[in-house]
Amino acid sequence: MSWYPCDFHGKRVDGKLGSVYPSLVRGVDRFNRHLRVCDECWPGFLSVYGERWVEMLVDSEPLDPVVCAACGQSSFSPSQLDPLFVTAFVGPHRERSDWFGRYCPACGDGLIESLSLGRKEGGSPLRAA
Repeated sequence: MSWYPCDFHGKRVDGKLGSVYPSLVRGVDRFNRHLRVCDECWPGFLSVYGERWVEMLVDSEPLDPVVCAACGQSSFSPSQLDPLFVTAFVGPHRERSDWFGRYCPACGDGLIESLSLGRKEGGSPLRAA
């Protein structure tokens, strides 16, 4: 039995939970969280949140950078969209998978709220000490 409940359906499950790490980047700030997702909920999680995410594989096709992953609008320039990076360790062998999408400001706000992503203030890593 898992120690914690699945963050998607809210109950403990037999066996281990997978880990999903979404991170939305907005300017120099990052909004992220560690989510626990059971193997059975992972496909549903992807259909709710990641329908337009692209799984990043070694031989991935180039991304269309001007489409919002939530609303599908394409009337944005790449600088108007916030990139979302998702790393997941879900499935029977806990293999790593990486996903990518871009969000318009309104949909990014909705994702931050619905997944309860926490803000981590950024800054330039090249800042002089």
